[in-house]
Amino acid sequence: MRVGYLTYGLDRAPTGIGCYAVELVRALEQLADPPEIVLLTTEQTDCHGLWQRFERHALPGCRLLPALLTVGNLWLSHAARRYQLDLIHDPNGIAPFLGPSVGTHRVVTIHDAFAYVYPEAHNRLDNWRFHTMLPPAAHNADLVLTDSDHSRQDLRRFLKLPGAQVKAIPCAVDAQFRRSMMLLSARLFANATESAGATCCMLAASMAARTSPGCSRHTRSCGNATLT
Repeated sequence: MRVGYLTYGLDRAPTGIGCYAVELVRALEQLADPPEIVLLTTEQTDCHGLWQRFERHALPGCRLLPALLTVGNLWLSHAARRYQLDLIHDPNGIAPFLGPSVGTHRVVTIHDAFAYVYPEAHNRLDNWRFHTMLPPAAHNADLVLTDSDHSRQDLRRFLKLPGAQVKAIPCAVDAQFRRSMMLLSARLFANATESAGATCCMLAASMAARTSPGCSRHTRSCGNATLT
């Protein structure tokens, strides 16, 4: 399978979506039977060492979002035809899919529906993109991916997409974070059990003070002692 993989903004300050796009294409490369990946790039420079690892096709003049949202639709169709792509995946949530599909399946990952829930928190360009350009482009996609079931429900509602067209695939945890997460979980568990143990001891002491004559004085004298 030949997959066109759209990259955007990877020559600028890193973003969460940018990190997702880089780590996903690296993970695809590590599959036992990886697809043939053609990077469809908009950047001027390669900050992540991807251009030497994959076949690459530059989308002319599409480094900035307004151009990618307009002429980028035609350039993407041209790339699909030239490289005989079976599928194009846009992991950035832009979906320049308004051009002809030329028989290529198109998939977009829209990470959340924040722009629809809180439009007042976004600038004019983002609101134009999400409310004017993205709805018809998403309907042209064969599949819309998102990060959670809650986002899946929001995207179905705001974009009026059929249920079968939207799938939730939670993001994985990078290997470099797994050990630190395990250590953090162990520390939180230890703190919780220690706190719970101390609470049980205090409750037991309080009950004893209520039921046994003369115990209240003893309980008060032990209040500053360490309970084990």
